[in-house]
Amino acid sequence: MLGQVLLQGDAREQRSAVRQRCLLQGRLAFNLGSSTLDCMVRNISKTGARLVFNDPVALPHEFELRIEAQGAIHKARLVWSNGSAAGVRFV
Repeated sequence: MLGQVLLQGDAREQRSAVRQRCLLQGRLAFNLGSSTLDCMVRNISKTGARLVFNDPVALPHEFELRIEAQGAIHKARLVWSNGSAAGVRFV
């Protein structure tokens, strides 16, 4: 157990910006805005976010992430995905 805590701490330190936990409604827009997909933003930083989806999805490589509660629109690039969750980097 102690080893896991140390590994998690090391992983956080390697990020270029500190991520803050959140629970925000997000919407991905792609195909020139003609396609959208709802998600939950579970953590966010200046450089990226972790997104969670109700069902497994196939995501495009690049899209806009819109977070209305923050009045924010981020251009995002997919970094990783496991079907129902994804990590993105803001570009």
